[in-house]
Amino acid sequence: HHFISGFGITGPLLSGYGAPGIATMLLLTENSSVFLVTRNLIPKSRKESCAFKFNTIFFFLVFSFFRIMLMPPIIIVCIQEMIAITPIIGWRILFTALPSILAVALYGLNWFWYFKILRVVFAGAKVTEDKSNSPEEVAQGDNEGGTEMTNLESAQPGK
Repeated sequence: HHFISGFGITGPLLSGYGAPGIATMLLLTENSSVFLVTRNLIPKSRKESCAFKFNTIFFFLVFSFFRIMLMPPIIIVCIQEMIAITPIIGWRILFTALPSILAVALYGLNWFWYFKILRVVFAGAKVTEDKSNSPEEVAQGDNEGGTEMTNLESAQPGK
């Protein structure tokens, strides 16, 4: 996504018109990275703490808003603008079209990560509701829910 952002910013230099909305949208998606990085600051022994659960819920909410809900309208507006400007800039539209096409592909990738995040969030809720699992079992991954909770590190979107 860094390539798409960079191309959305530098595209105007080549075409006379660019996709600044795409670049801005991709920078907004980084809001969810704060909670993703914070997860790595919490020791594995504290995965059942309130701070960890709070962080997981906020990661899910921020990811949902910025990467799932906000991207489609921005992409649509950028594509509409690209179509409207085509008669003016001609073949140079390629420098504007490429970031838009790549943004649509990135949105598909975000859905891939979103399904992984949903599994982790719902597995965490399942572990919390299941009183038979001790925190030690959950932290060690001796059950399905604990395994999901300890493996969120492998679900890092956009990296």
